[in-house]
Amino acid sequence: RSEEAILAAHHRYGDVVRIGPKTVIAGSPDAVTKVLGYNQNYLVKHADYDALVVHRPSIFSETQKSKHAVKRRIAAHAYSMNTVTNLEAFVQAHIVLFLQTMDKFARNGEIVEITQWFKFYAFDVIG
Repeated sequence: RSEEAILAAHHRYGDVVRIGPKTVIAGSPDAVTKVLGYNQNYLVKHADYDALVVHRPSIFSETQKSKHAVKRRIAAHAYSMNTVTNLEAFVQAHIVLFLQTMDKFARNGEIVEITQWFKFYAFDVIG
């Protein structure tokens, strides 16, 4: 049975067991905190992240925890609920404009490259 196999794996390998390429199972509340917890120092990014660096490390490629924390703090305000709520009307206006443009093409029977228009929309909202 799979439960027995998982229990045996925990006995053999410890509280955190990888059971797939993207899946780990935590065998205790402490293990859950280690895997998902905030500011865990034992999880270090692999040196392969250096391949993501173009000119200097970004928030995604930074491998040093202290430098990553600085970059994360700088960007954190962009993801706050207040910021997201304030941007809702802006995003909604671009959705309306996008849909109006698509309606115009449809009324005229024009064929459009929709992926290009999605890129335009994303650039307008994110860029």
